[in-house]
Amino acid sequence: MKKLLTNKVFKDALLAITLPLIALFLQYSLESINNSREWLFFYPAIFITAWRRGSRPGYIATIFCGLLAVYFLIPPAFSFKLVSYASTLEILIFSFMGISTSFLMGKIHARYSSMSAHSEELERSTEYLSSLLENIPLMVFVKDAKDLRFIRFNKAGEELLGFSRSELIGKSDFDFFPKEQAEFFISKDRDVLAAKRVVDIKEEMIQTRNQGTRILHTKKIPLYGPNGEAQYLLGVSEDITEKKKQEEEILRMIKEEAVLKERELSTAREIFLAKVSTLLSASLDYHETLKLLADLSVTALGDWCTISIINEKGEFERATGAHVDKNKQVLLEEYLEKYPPDKRVVSVTTETSYYNPQILDSQLKSMIKDQRQYELLMELGSNSSMIVPIKARGKVRGSLAFIAGKNKPNFSAQDLALAEDLGRRAGIAIENALLYSSSQDAIRARDEFVSIASHELKTPITSLKMQLQMMLRGVNPERGLTPPPEKLMKALVNSSNQVDRLTLLIEDLLDVTRIARGKLTYHFEEVNLSKLVREVLERFSEEIQFSKCELTFDLEDSVMVYCDRYRIEQVTVNLLSNAIKYGANQPIHAIVKHEAGKAILMIQDKGMGIPKDMQTKIFERFERAISSTNISGLGLGLYISKQIIDAHQGTIEVESELGKGSTFKVSLPTGL
Repeated sequence: MKKLLTNKVFKDALLAITLPLIALFLQYSLESINNSREWLFFYPAIFITAWRRGSRPGYIATIFCGLLAVYFLIPPAFSFKLVSYASTLEILIFSFMGISTSFLMGKIHARYSSMSAHSEELERSTEYLSSLLENIPLMVFVKDAKDLRFIRFNKAGEELLGFSRSELIGKSDFDFFPKEQAEFFISKDRDVLAAKRVVDIKEEMIQTRNQGTRILHTKKIPLYGPNGEAQYLLGVSEDITEKKKQEEEILRMIKEEAVLKERELSTAREIFLAKVSTLLSASLDYHETLKLLADLSVTALGDWCTISIINEKGEFERATGAHVDKNKQVLLEEYLEKYPPDKRVVSVTTETSYYNPQILDSQLKSMIKDQRQYELLMELGSNSSMIVPIKARGKVRGSLAFIAGKNKPNFSAQDLALAEDLGRRAGIAIENALLYSSSQDAIRARDEFVSIASHELKTPITSLKMQLQMMLRGVNPERGLTPPPEKLMKALVNSSNQVDRLTLLIEDLLDVTRIARGKLTYHFEEVNLSKLVREVLERFSEEIQFSKCELTFDLEDSVMVYCDRYRIEQVTVNLLSNAIKYGANQPIHAIVKHEAGKAILMIQDKGMGIPKDMQTKIFERFERAISSTNISGLGLGLYISKQIIDAHQGTIEVESELGKGSTFKVSLPTGL
């Protein structure tokens, strides 16, 4: 029954029937004052029905009222039969009036119902919005755009600031907050209104009544009226004080953890570097040491590493490498054998590190030589790389390359610093090993030189002593014996030659000492190089003839140089003496000429020649092209010659081939 009563159709029908029945009752009750006015109370019934329920119930009420009037009020009573034209016309007029009234009142009812529904909806929305603003856990306030006074505040705002709504409404920021804070708030309000956009204030300090200073995150929004002008300013503030404290606490904990982790890493690095130092100092064989260094390095940096060095010829070559996975060592050895260091990646001259924390596949493919190299790099693991120079005493000795695969984190700046430290330590180790090797070579050279010098100095002394002993045996004053003049002259000449030889050896030793001390003196003058060489050749004619070497020469006339005559003569003598000693009875050819503005002296022989690896060493102290047991000499002539030519800002060089002889070329400027 309750469901039925709530049904709209039922309510419409009930009203359309009830009101006409009431009208009929009133018509009967007031018949004495309503005589011949049958429709007096039916019109209000139709009017009220259509106004309250709409056009359709009004139409029903009109029909029902007409039926009641015909049956009860229009003669003959209690019959639906109309006996007169007037009665018919009357009922038609009533019906027209009732339908028209129902139609008009229905329209009014529909408009009223719609307005009532909108009003109710608006009221509900307003209540919902007010409830939402009131109960939202953020401070919400509204200011008048003209004077920036508060016109609304919610409960969260009251609780945060410690002021009641009645205290806040109609007041400005200057009434509650310190001057500096109030000026800041007002300036932001004006920025919002001037810019006509939302302003997001990430952090602002606010002084409250009960909670002290709080930190707010506030957004201020302009609200516009129908004319497009800002009427209000809406503010929404979140109290982030506790959040900031939590963030600061988390940040403090992160920093403490980072410091602790850094200490652990620093300790681990120090332990690692201590192991490296111990390893590097354990042996002076740096090839063996570098292999052990590579094995140790991959335990701390990346998956694999390679070590390249600059060899004695100045060439950049890979020395060794190691992989953390011993099963991949074979692949690494194949890589080291097939693919030399790529100078596009690391320069041995700039002393700078190469650091690529993330290797792109396109980068990798741009550096490979063939598909096999790419396959090896993929199998070894190539996701991050760094290459650092091995340096010692400001000079690059090689490089260390570290590569990490996808299973290891990419290299960081700290890893690069550690790798550079390794490079410096490796450089010092290599330098120490090279110094040790050089010292050993120097000791061997010294011992060999002492042996050679002893032999070379002893030979003329022995010969001189024998000549003197022979002359002494031929002289006997008591018996009146004297050696024949020819024999005496020969002995004296031989003795003089041995003294000259001994003098030259001692002079060479003195020159070496002077060069080492920077005390070798020069007296420059204009000298005819052609004439000087000719004089030397004439002086050596007997020695050349004795050595069975054929001498030819091509001396251009008047090749003038500005030089120390004695020292250039000394160079010429050294070169000619070497040609005689190493010529092996083969022809010797001397040339003096002009060439490209320089004065050229060339001594050629067709002797035994000089090995390729010795052609630069022969200009060093105590170095000899062949064993000291075969050829006499201290091994100082070419060293002294080079120092003299360098002092003249010239050059001395050799071209030689084993078994085909040698050509020494001296180039001197024509003036200083």
